[in-house]
Amino acid sequence: MLKQLLLLIFSIALGYSSYAQCLEVLDGNGVFDDNPEFVSCTPGTYTVFIQPDRNMGNYTIVWGDGSPDAIGDSLLVGTNVSHTYASTTGNYTVTITDNTAGCTITGLVVLERNPLASIQLPTGDDNFGCTPIQFRFINSSTQISPNTTFTWDFRSFTQRRCIPILLLLVLPLSTVLL
Repeated sequence: MLKQLLLLIFSIALGYSSYAQCLEVLDGNGVFDDNPEFVSCTPGTYTVFIQPDRNMGNYTIVWGDGSPDAIGDSLLVGTNVSHTYASTTGNYTVTITDNTAGCTITGLVVLERNPLASIQLPTGDDNFGCTPIQFRFINSSTQISPNTTFTWDFRSFTQRRCIPILLLLVLPLSTVLL
């Protein structure tokens, strides 16, 4: 009888601990989440604040950008630990561990910039002729990140006629003065 009672108590405790929820932190939108995301699209540095929804014991925060980890004895509700990321575009995985509770959550920091879209003709290409003609372009855009994708749409025309490309270029770009 005692053995069955202990087995029942152990089963209930095991079931309870397996459903215990891990901590959550405020994400970049101010919502508590166990998989927080922080996104910045403005130039310059970006500061992330890690604020838990419950008191944490001994903790470790790995920022994902190669900087030293944040390590502390406790992090209480209403307080935060901050970290400033350099102004480099990219994705950084931040790992937050409550060592006392044995709980780890992972978040994502995404640093974007407004891309400067640009294309160029390859040097030495013979980009002239009658339609239909294929032109080759090089994507020379800057301020792009691993998340940046481009869709170039040059709209094709169905009318076939021969137009020298030089007629379309009224002034060379280098002579335009503003």
